Amino acid sequence: MAGIGVGLRPHTFSKPKPLLHVAGEPLISHVLKTVEKLPIEEAIFIVGEFSEKVITYVRKRCWFKTRFVKQKHRKGVAHAVYGSKSFFKKDEDLIILFADTIFEPKLKTSMLKTVGDGIVWVSEVEDPSKFGICYLQQGLITRMIEKPKIPLSNKAAIGVYYLKSSEALFNAIKELFKSDVKTFGMYQLTDALQLLIQKGLKLEAVSVKNWLDCGSVEGLLKANQYLLKSSKKKLGKVKNSLIIEPVFIEKNALVEDSIIGPDVSIGSGSRVVGSIVKNSIIGGEAIVINANVTNSVIGDNAIVKQESLRLNIGDNSEVFHSYNH
Repeated sequence: MAGIGVGLRPHTFSKPKPLLHVAGEPLISHVLKTVEKLPIEEAIFIVGEFSEKVITYVRKRCWFKTRFVKQKHRKGVAHAVYGSKSFFKKDEDLIILFADTIFEPKLKTSMLKTVGDGIVWVSEVEDPSKFGICYLQQGLITRMIEKPKIPLSNKAAIGVYYLKSSEALFNAIKELFKSDVKTFGMYQLTDALQLLIQKGLKLEAVSVKNWLDCGSVEGLLKANQYLLKSSKKKLGKVKNSLIIEPVFIEKNALVEDSIIGPDVSIGSGSRVVGSIVKNSIIGGEAIVINANVTNSVIGDNAIVKQESLRLNIGDNSEVFHSYNH
């Protein structure tokens, strides 16, 4: 979770991507729910900017031992993962999770079933050139390439990995450092896993149907739609308004004289008055008055008045009509 979240600007100028709210909770909270049934001994969070906010939230949220490693220089995912090496015993197993990945693989079931050396969870994508791509043969990965220009497969690694040997992975990453093997100027996890495959390790590909990449505004809104369907519905104060489910209105929020939904999340302390809001995420302490908002992400403490637009505005912003020319 050390990335700077370029695809979610301007929201990530003022908060780390894992703390962006989706369906009433921070992204990292949804990710942690996927591992609740695993026998976790310890979790190591690789953090970057705004690390203090992340550490504070995670310590309150987690029920297991936590450690935090700050990636001071952004040199790629493999470099970030390697920062946790000193906390592993001789040869423990590990799971790697990306903090902006919403998924529903049955992790424990797959881990118990695998007879290989590890698992890479994959999903079919429309544009393989944007992802780490896996080439398969009889369920095993024969090759991994980061963002191939001419892809021969559409099976993308979704950002969830299980390896029985942490030592083997760290040795492979160390080999990347020693030979200075980079892809797109970064030490890639896909390159480290490719080295393991070349050394004879068997990595199984397990497909998932429900995977949402929250690295963009569009992805964030899709995740909001998906998670709202299964979220425990909570409503703040609603007056004289039509609520079209699914909608999540956090505590202390006020909705008045408005039409809200479907697929809307409204943050704590926000006010939405005289407005129509569809398929949007409104941050905490925001104000939306006499506006028609759709397919939008509105940051914390933002103010939107008398607009009918698709908006993507960050924290502490203001958008309104001015009639004084």
